[in-house]
Amino acid sequence: MNDLSLDSERYNTILSDILQGKNLPVHLQEIEAAIEDVEKFIALALLRQEDTQEYAALKNQLYYLKYEILERM
Repeated sequence: MNDLSLDSERYNTILSDILQGKNLPVHLQEIEAAIEDVEKFIALALLRQEDTQEYAALKNQLYYLKYEILERM
C-alpha cells in the first residue's frame, strides 16, 4: 500500500481477511503505515493549497479497516 492507492480489489481482499480473522497484525501494520503516509500527503497538499478530498477519502477507508481489525483483535 505504499503507493497510496487502495483499489477495490485490494480493499476487498484486506476486508475479507479481516472478517475471517486472517493476518490481522500484518494488515494493521500496513494500514497504520499507509495512514501516516496519507497524512503526510494531506499536509503537503494543504501547504500547496491543493485539493485533499481524494486523500481524505483514502484516509477514511484506511481508518475503517483499522477499526475493523482492532474490533477483532
